[in-house]
Parts: sequence; structure tokens; C-alpha cells
Amino acid sequence: MRNTFAKLKLAVLLLPFLAIFHLTLILDAQEKSAEVKNVIIMIPDGMSAGGYTLSRWFQGAKPLAMDKLVCGIVKTCSSDSVIPDSAAAATAYATGFKTHTKYLGVLPEVSDMPGGARLPKGCGKIPVSNVMEAARLKGISTGMVCTVEIMHATPAGFSVHYPDRNNFEVIGEQQVFSGFDVIMGGGYNYLLAEKRADKEDLLSEISGQGYKLVRTPGEMKNSSAKKLWCVFADADMSFEIDRDGSKQPSLAEMTEKAIELLSTNKKGFLLMVEGSKIDYAAHSHDPVALVNDIVAFDKAVAKALEFAQKSGDTAIIIVPDHGNGGITIGNASISGNYDSTRPEDFISPLVKAKSSAAGVCNRLSTMPENEKIKKVFAEEYSIGDLSGNEIAEMKDSLKENNGKACGILNTIINSRAKLGWTANGHIGEDVLLFAYSPGWRPEGTIDSTDVAFSIQKLLGLSLKETSLKLFRDALYELEKAGADFKVDNGDGPNPVLTVVENGEKIEFPASRNYAIESGRRIPFDYGQTIYNGVKWYLPACALELVLKKK
Repeated sequence: MRNTFAKLKLAVLLLPFLAIFHLTLILDAQEKSAEVKNVIIMIPDGMSAGGYTLSRWFQGAKPLAMDKLVCGIVKTCSSDSVIPDSAAAATAYATGFKTHTKYLGVLPEVSDMPGGARLPKGCGKIPVSNVMEAARLKGISTGMVCTVEIMHATPAGFSVHYPDRNNFEVIGEQQVFSGFDVIMGGGYNYLLAEKRADKEDLLSEISGQGYKLVRTPGEMKNSSAKKLWCVFADADMSFEIDRDGSKQPSLAEMTEKAIELLSTNKKGFLLMVEGSKIDYAAHSHDPVALVNDIVAFDKAVAKALEFAQKSGDTAIIIVPDHGNGGITIGNASISGNYDSTRPEDFISPLVKAKSSAAGVCNRLSTMPENEKIKKVFAEEYSIGDLSGNEIAEMKDSLKENNGKACGILNTIINSRAKLGWTANGHIGEDVLLFAYSPGWRPEGTIDSTDVAFSIQKLLGLSLKETSLKLFRDALYELEKAGADFKVDNGDGPNPVLTVVENGEKIEFPASRNYAIESGRRIPFDYGQTIYNGVKWYLPACALELVLKKK
């Protein structure tokens, strides 16, 4: 057993040197930046260059707030694939390390992409610190804003350490005990005891940690709480075009409020904002939802830029995590006359739309007769020339499921808008990079991992030192110290690492930021207990609770 722990320890010790080497290569090529106190990283999930361009035409060719900030492109591959998922992409942006699909804040078993960094064997699933954790250790406030469940891949990549993006229960629990100042998004059901397999009441834990929990735009707007947790939907929030403003705030409103609260910290803040459902729209080939959500994201950028220009000490980094869908402005129908197309040829069906495809299909699912299909298309899209085949396809698809119906509906819209799509999933293109900062501006082609190192440089953080403080191999350290320990319920929903010293029992529940001794919670100074399904990690301050008893 000691040999196994020794190998793991060696792997952990090698990581800082790899990080230093990689970081030196990057930072040596950059001029020293002006002093920056705040950083806002904004991620339009799944936004490709085609969707970005179409959105500008959609709003009448008026400049987007992002237009003036374009400065380069970003390579997005994961550790072992040309095309990443959002978990691997977010992990790269947050930690400076590439990883596998579905992995969040942990290292991969395989890192073999051409031109990429090679990690030593034995590193798989080892947690590495993210920029949020490094910022908190320096006293900087942190926040996340998104339009899906806060447990979803992108916000999870900036907040947790777990090798499965689909386990919202573990992800949500880690997030609750991670120390953020502001959280805004969806995912209410994953906080409810009755909805969780482990029956943990995370809503009570949120309140017990001093958060003001709000569920409406009005409550959010009027809150002056220092710690705010906003949950505006049971699962994901609505597409912008379907959003009820009385029930859900816009991304711009959430961004503005998060900045307002976080900026009260004189030491600065780090905020992640995700335009989450751009990705959903691209997956389903819904151009109406796509352009409306990109424009909504751009309005959030405008709010961030307004603050940054006034403050004079704020950097903004905007970068999609990957492309999605491969949307093209133009399809095979215009191959012979592409050079005579006008903006209205592409955007007229989009401008007239009143709902996303999902919204329309929900309405249609209760009225499948031909005349009602015609009526809904006329009302929702101003389309009055449905063919007999189109009506028949819609009618048949509605008998099966709304998902298929949405696909048929989007095919109808895309054909009229002369838009093409090449894939139903993510694509491997480089993505656009946007930035604003006093005295600093990345240029050219950079790697996704460079985003984390840029944030590190701007805020004067140390990802290396943070990893060493937060993630000590618990079983190796306890064995080395001669401590008596055991793992309780390691395969269950609430695993606990138990240590017995001098007859006293200290329990370390997974995903919590405290230990339990004699029934009393002992809060950690920083970090939390991490169990990745295989190994246990404790912050250095937690290990001291055991070692001081020896």
C-alpha cells in the first residue's frame, strides 16, 4: 500500500513543476500588465463565428458590444480529443490543465494531443485548483452567473473537482460548501432534500452559511446581501425569447447585480458569466433561440464593459468553450446566387419569430390538426405558406415526441432562412477571443489553458500553491503520520473519512468544508474534503486537525 501512495505522491509533486514550466512559457511572452483588481470571464457556451455574425445581422447590423473586443482565437481541444465537451473546456479555462470529457477540475488519465502537455502516469482524477479557489485564498470575492443549472458543466468546471459532470448531486454539494459570494442560475431541484438521493437539505445549508436565498427578479434586484444565492428555475432557465421577465431576470440583469455586490470588496472580485443556452439552441439547430441568446449575452457584455470602463481596474475575457452545430450563413439552396443575397434573406424569418422551437412545439402538442398547425406557424413565425409535406411532417412528428417535432420545425425555419448546419453536436473549430483590460491584451492564437494563466497573472494568483494547500493526498498523509483511519460508506451517497487519534474520532464528510468532532462541526480555514470516487483529498488545514492531536 505504501508503494501505491508513494507513486501517487510523486505524481502530485510533479504537477507543480509542470505548471511552472507551462506558465513560464506563456508569461514570458507577455508584457507586464497594468494593475488589475477585478476579472470578469464571460463564456458564450457553444457560440461559433457563424452564430456571432448572424446575431449582428439579426439586430440590424448594429455593432455588438463584443465587436470592439475581438483580439484572437483559442484552440479548444481536450486532453485526448480534437472536440471537447463543456466540462473539459471549462476545466482548461479554470485550472490551466486539459482533461477528459465529463471531467471537472481533475486531471485526465490520457493527455496525448499533438503539441499538448504530457502528464506523468498516475495523475488521473487528481484534483487541481481553479482560479476561483486561488482568488478566495487571496481574499478576492468570487461569483458565478449562468442560465442553466448552476451544477451544469461550465459553472461546475469553475467550482468543483469530480470526474462525472452528470452527477449533479455531488456537484451541487461541493458548490454549496465551496465559499462563493454570489451564485445565480437554475437548479433548484438539486438543492431540495426530497429530490436528492442522499436526502441532504442543501437549502438549509445555504441559509446556514449566511446566504440570502432568492427566487425572483424582484428579490434579486432589491437585495443588498453580502452573500447571495439566486435560483430562478427548478432546472435550466428559459431561452431569452421565451423568458418571462417577472419570473426570471435576463443575463444582463444578473451580471449587473453580481458586479454590484462583488465590487464592494476592496481586494477585488472574480466573476464567471455564462450564456449557457446558446449551446442548447445550437444542439437543436434552433436559429431563433440562438440569435436571441447571443444578443442577450452581448447585452451582459455591455454591462460588464460599462463597469470596467468606469472602474479602470477591471479586465474582461470573453471566450466560447467550443463551437456547436456548425451553423453557416448560407446553404445549398443559394449555391448559384450567393453573391446576390441580402441580409433579409437570412434574418427575416428570425426577426418575425415570437418563440423558440421548443416553445412552439409545446403549444402545438395540444393541437395537431392541419389548420391549427397553420395558425400557430402564422402567429409565431409569420409563415403562411406551409406546404402539404411540411404540415404532414409536423403532424406525424407531434404524434411521436416534441423533440422530433422541434427538429422538423427548425428544418422548416432554416430552409426559409437559408441557413446550414453541419453537426448536431460540438465541433472542433478554434473559437473567437475577446478581451478588455487596462494595459493588457492577448493577441493571436492561444491555447484554452492560457486563459487560466492569464487570470492568474492579472490577479496575482498562484494555482500551484493553491493546489498544494487544498489537495493533500489524505490516505497517504494519514498513513505516513501513523494515524488510524477508515472510510465509511465509500460507495454510498455520503461517504465519510474517519480518523481516530488518542481515542477521539474526527470525521471528514465528503464535499464539506468542515470536520465533525464529538458531534460538533469544526470549520476549515479554507478548502473542503474531496472524494473523487477513488481517492480522498484534504486541505492542509484539515490535516492539521489530526496531526495536532498526535
